[in-house]
Order: sequence, then C-alpha cells, then structure tokens
Amino acid sequence: MDTALRSKSEENTKLANLAIQETYYAASIHCSYYACLQLMGHIQRSDFGMTDEDVENEQKEIKGDSHNLLINKFIGKLRYSSQIPNNQRVNIEELFTTNMRMLRTKRKKADYENKKIGRFEANESLRISNEIIEILTKYFTV
Repeated sequence: MDTALRSKSEENTKLANLAIQETYYAASIHCSYYACLQLMGHIQRSDFGMTDEDVENEQKEIKGDSHNLLINKFIGKLRYSSQIPNNQRVNIEELFTTNMRMLRTKRKKADYENKKIGRFEANESLRISNEIIEILTKYFTV
C-alpha cells in the first residue's frame, strides 16, 4: 500500500540534500526530521493496518504530543519485533530511540531557537535521518 506520506517522506529527504547544497541548513534539518515522521505515518497505515481515522482518533485520545506518541509506538514495535534477531533487538531499539530523540532536538533548535545552524549540524541531521529510515525500511513493511 502506498500513501501520500511515503512520497512526502522521499521528497523531504531530497529537499534536505538540496537545502544543504544551497546553505539552507535549518530548513534541511526540518526536512530530515519530517522525512522520518512521515515514513512512520506511512508505515502505520501500510504495516500496522491503521486507517486515517484510526490515526486521528488515537491522536485525539492522547490530547498531547502526537510526535512523541508516534516515536514511542515505534520504539515499542522495535522492542518486540520478531523481524529483529534477539541478539540485535536492544541495539536496534536503542539506535532508533537515540537517533530519533537527537533529530527531534535538532529540529526544535532549527525551527524555534534563536541560534545559527551550520553545515555540520545539517549534515549530521541528514545522516541520522538516513539511519532511521534504514531501520524503518529494514524492519517494517514500507
């Protein structure tokens, strides 16, 4: 099943690269983060069998941070995934968790803080995003 979110995720990865080339570093970090979030939204529908209505209802129920809800859902799915060998499960879960939290922190800084964003931070965010996407595409149906 293909969703618009998958296409948006791919677009954001491409835009992150282009933004770095054009020295739009903060925008690049924003795109790197949303590439991951949108791919997770796609996977909810393609792999977990959720409908748009299911997702909306779940978000209404928590009345809070929908990004955290999504990130935590994927942490739990990785923790108990039969797709990941037992001896790798903890490492994959920790890598995903650490990378997602770091990328989210960088995105908040890029979007909201009155601080300059440089090339190194943008490239690091894109690298982290690519690692997250690699985990998502390896262990979930995309």
